[in-house]
Amino acid sequence: MSNKKKKKNNMKKKKDVPIEAFKDMSAEYGDKAWNILEHAIRRIYNHNARNILSFEELYRNACNMIFHGFGEKLYSGLVAIMTSQLKEMATSVAATRTSSFLKELNRKWNDHSKALRKIRDILMYMDTTYIPKTNKTPVYELGLSLWRENVIYSNQIRTRLSNMLLVLVCKDYAGEVVDRKLIRYITNMLMDLGPSVYMQEFENPLLQVSAEFYRAESQKLIERYDCGDYLKKAEMRLNEVIDKVSHFLDPSTQKKITIVVEKEMIENHMLRLIHMENSGLVNMIGDDKYKDLIRMYNLFRRVTGGLSQIREVMTSYIRDYGKQLVTGPERLKNPVEFVQRLLDEKDKFSRIINLAFSNGLNLWSENVIYSNQIRTRLSNTLWELVCKYYAGEVVNIKVIRNITNMLMDLGPSVYVQEFENPFLQLPAEFYRAESQKFIECCDCGDYLKKAEMRLNEVIDRVSHFWDPSTQKKITIVVEKEMIENHMIRLILMENSGLVNMIGDDKYEDLSRMYNLFRRVTGGLSQIREVITSYIRDYSKQLVTDPERLKNPVEFVQRLLDEKDKFSRIINLAFSNDKLFQKDLYSSFEFIINLNPRSPEYISLFLNDKLQNGLKGISEDVVEITLNKVMFLFRYLQEKDVFEKYYKKHLAKRLLSGKTVSDDAERSLIAKLKTECGYEFTAKLEGMLTDMKTSLHPMKSFYASHPELGDADGATLTVQVLTTGSWPTQSSVTCNIPTEMVVLCEKFLLYYLSNHTDRKLSWQTNMGTADLKATFENGQKHELNVSTYQMCVLMLFNNADRLSYKEIEQATEIPASDLKMCLQSLALVKGKYVLWKEPMNNYVSEIDAFFVNDKFSSKLYKVKIGSVVAETEPEPEKLKTQ
Repeated sequence: MSNKKKKKNNMKKKKDVPIEAFKDMSAEYGDKAWNILEHAIRRIYNHNARNILSFEELYRNACNMIFHGFGEKLYSGLVAIMTSQLKEMATSVAATRTSSFLKELNRKWNDHSKALRKIRDILMYMDTTYIPKTNKTPVYELGLSLWRENVIYSNQIRTRLSNMLLVLVCKDYAGEVVDRKLIRYITNMLMDLGPSVYMQEFENPLLQVSAEFYRAESQKLIERYDCGDYLKKAEMRLNEVIDKVSHFLDPSTQKKITIVVEKEMIENHMLRLIHMENSGLVNMIGDDKYKDLIRMYNLFRRVTGGLSQIREVMTSYIRDYGKQLVTGPERLKNPVEFVQRLLDEKDKFSRIINLAFSNGLNLWSENVIYSNQIRTRLSNTLWELVCKYYAGEVVNIKVIRNITNMLMDLGPSVYVQEFENPFLQLPAEFYRAESQKFIECCDCGDYLKKAEMRLNEVIDRVSHFWDPSTQKKITIVVEKEMIENHMIRLILMENSGLVNMIGDDKYEDLSRMYNLFRRVTGGLSQIREVITSYIRDYSKQLVTDPERLKNPVEFVQRLLDEKDKFSRIINLAFSNDKLFQKDLYSSFEFIINLNPRSPEYISLFLNDKLQNGLKGISEDVVEITLNKVMFLFRYLQEKDVFEKYYKKHLAKRLLSGKTVSDDAERSLIAKLKTECGYEFTAKLEGMLTDMKTSLHPMKSFYASHPELGDADGATLTVQVLTTGSWPTQSSVTCNIPTEMVVLCEKFLLYYLSNHTDRKLSWQTNMGTADLKATFENGQKHELNVSTYQMCVLMLFNNADRLSYKEIEQATEIPASDLKMCLQSLALVKGKYVLWKEPMNNYVSEIDAFFVNDKFSSKLYKVKIGSVVAETEPEPEKLKTQ
């Protein structure tokens, strides 16, 4: 066997710095986590959230702050940052010119609302735990309150906002074209801030302005028109105002403003209208102006005392006129004519009362709809027609619609009593029977399709002959019969229920179930409960199955695959529902901590990826993979155990030069730092720094010793490792070959001459070497071996055969390490660099060893691995072989 080529060794420089345990609850950690969240909130407000951390990472930072007692810091910081952002918004709005003022205010409100929803989701955990305990204002309500105080109530905006809204409303009253949609947006904003804000800032001033507008309007009209024409104008104004306010006022204001207009247009002018010369009530009666009388009746009945005024004048008129009739001597001369005149007057006033003052609809209801011959027959006929319609038969929908319109015209109570109440039983019975039929013959997916189709149909059907007020009621009935009453059976349906949909990736069916179940009370809770139970049960089998635990890499990959699967379901089928996401996080936190070796397994998985698995793939894919693993790490309870294993695996990768990418290593450490703070990653960063800073001393060393640059001679590469940063190793030495001793001593002298305050000790158990070996028939290979293996193999340059004792004496390698070293050289199939006698499966102190001259391999470079100690845990064996 020929001489060695090069050797790597590792040295440690000692510092008198105490090594403390990781603490993740320091004030520095609280500041770090808050700085991340503060930065994200600013980016959200500035529409620049693309490059901030993911929702999961921000959510976890907020959770950790609550976990570690930084709730007050988080809450007060949120108040401060939101206040700052809103003051900037207020300044921007206040600086806007008049024509764009409301538009800019609405735009800023929309920006704030979107940002607030995102912030609320990120801080959901604080909302549900810290805030209730401390009686603080929840995040969303806090955002509304701060907007109110800093924007709406600011001195530069408050009065200007109220005045501009009132100006626009007055223009609308006057018939000018205004942006009603913009007014509606602003009034919606005020209502969102609270009914008191809406009333104080808009409704109360609006009612006052409206009263002044219609007071002036009514005064102008009453001076210009007779009673009949005035009543037409008043009726038109009332209809207009009801239509107008529906476009931009909250429904709660509509009744109030209608009362204001009724008061100004009718109540304040009742007596003048009734007694108006040549056109008042008496003239209308005398001229048989039934339309005007109807209009007066309908308008006056809307205000307090209106009908009393009409009745008083009517009664006085009838009595005065009748008194003239029965006391006039001329009229009393003809008794027949006298009585006929009385009958005629009675008929006239009865006709007025029936046609104008009586609610003729009530008479129709009492004498037609409620008659014994019609009422039951009408109900039965409608029932028959609607039953046929639901059964799919062709019926005259127009007739049904006309009848229901008639009933609604007679009053909502008549419609509800004669049609709605009894007929709501029909769809309930119809869909109850139909749902039972479907559920007996269909699987879950098909049933949901039919239920969805029926719900869409019923919405279309009710529009044909039901009053709009019934649509919501009948939809609730159908939802109850088709969905709510069968939820549990559908979810648990054998071979097709929720669990089967998940297992078969039936996203369309899952989406349909989500959208249908969300319509009924408790629907989504049922889905969440089953999914959470399924995830935990399925994953519990995964993390407790002894066979699956034998391969840590496969174990972690299975967990990641399951997480990806359920994330995909939540995203594609459940509309990215935040409650489902929260359940998923909670479930995986439970799962990952079921296996006490999860910290170790995750470290082994990362070791596999960073050593081999990420080779040749893009940076984006690397980032995605690391982020997925961080999801699992985030929920580990024993992060300190992970840190112990990860440090060990990182050290092996770095010292053996087997890391796929320094950038990937640094990216992962940055993620760990974000998650756990500086103290958690300080030593890991120190290891990377040592590897980088070791390059310069080696270059300087060879530059100062040009005679060592001979390509055929031995070369030395040294990594100088900082004590405390690297995994604790007892300093074990061995007798290295003479050729290497010379190089090591020269490097030691060189290094210490440049670093007089340091002390170096060789870590021969952590080094590797590349040896050029020549076997029988000129077969040449380059062997990649450990430092111990190199020390053993180099002995055979001067001896053909060596006993175990001779090797032990020559190398002074500890016995346990020496046996593993010899076992890897002589007993690993395909790597028989040495032969041993006797030939068996273990190494003992009576064995003898000699070179296998017939060694061959298809590869020029051959790696000789290290055999693992029998006492080493199974997962660790997999990674150190």
